[in-house]
Amino acid sequence: MPGTSHVEASMAVVDRLGRGSPMRVAHAMSHTRWVGPITITVATGTTEQAVITIGTQGLTTITALWITSDVNISVTYGAAASNAPVALNAGAVHCMSGTSLTALSFTNNSGSLATITYVIAGS
Repeated sequence: MPGTSHVEASMAVVDRLGRGSPMRVAHAMSHTRWVGPITITVATGTTEQAVITIGTQGLTTITALWITSDVNISVTYGAAASNAPVALNAGAVHCMSGTSLTALSFTNNSGSLATITYVIAGS
């Protein structure tokens, strides 16, 4: 169903004296389909496990996403053959807005089963 994705991100760096420099960004864009939150498990030793919601469920292009994992993994944004994986540390978050991805995959070399949760929106 068509709608609008509202992606908000904020970050504050605080020094040892308690002073910080907050930054907040909000971005809105239209989408025709969104999926999630979805939680999957990825076995250790798995390389480039594709997100199966792309190309199914009416979603072919990702314009916004949010991903987190309970162990260190790598995320490849776009086709694995032409893009380098990006590290995602345990408990951290990757958030993107205003992108145009037709592929997304996960690699788990942590030595443990990864539990990954994601939300994606697009068309």
